Amino acid sequence: RLKGEGLDCVLFNLPAGDWRGGERGLAALPGREEEFLRSLQQGADYAERLGCSRVHCLAGLLGSSEIYRSNLQKAAEVLGPLGVEVLIEPINQRSMPNYHLNSFGQAERFLAEVSRPNAEVKLLFDVFHCQILHGDLTMNLRKYADIIGHVQVAGVPDRGEPDARQEVNFKHLFEV
Repeated sequence: RLKGEGLDCVLFNLPAGDWRGGERGLAALPGREEEFLRSLQQGADYAERLGCSRVHCLAGLLGSSEIYRSNLQKAAEVLGPLGVEVLIEPINQRSMPNYHLNSFGQAERFLAEVSRPNAEVKLLFDVFHCQILHGDLTMNLRKYADIIGHVQVAGVPDRGEPDARQEVNFKHLFEV
């Protein structure tokens, strides 16, 4: 149906677990490794069917950095041979309290630690989250340029349309 409308699916999230129950991802959750692997297989199937080259691997709330690192490596091993990038996204604590991946520096460290023999694991640079977490959008875009796999745009402070009613100068950012 996307192709019929002249659209491409460029990114989707792996299953987040029980969203209604408050879960926001599985990748860092202790005791949920098997469920994460099943969600990863489902994501691989969807990526192939949709011709989608990027998948966001949601960390989840709280969690374990060791498990997150291991699951990111597994995601790269499964999705890499399919030509699918694994993306990780730092999310601010105002929008999602206790999200495990909550700073761009932390994401940079995870990316440096994850072995990627056949795949790219990259940063999903969300302008909304970066502005709330760190500000200084221009310098952060430049700083993380080499590890960015996708840029997501939304207005700040309310995640609205990127227009003149928001606090970010999007015209400038789009030139960066």
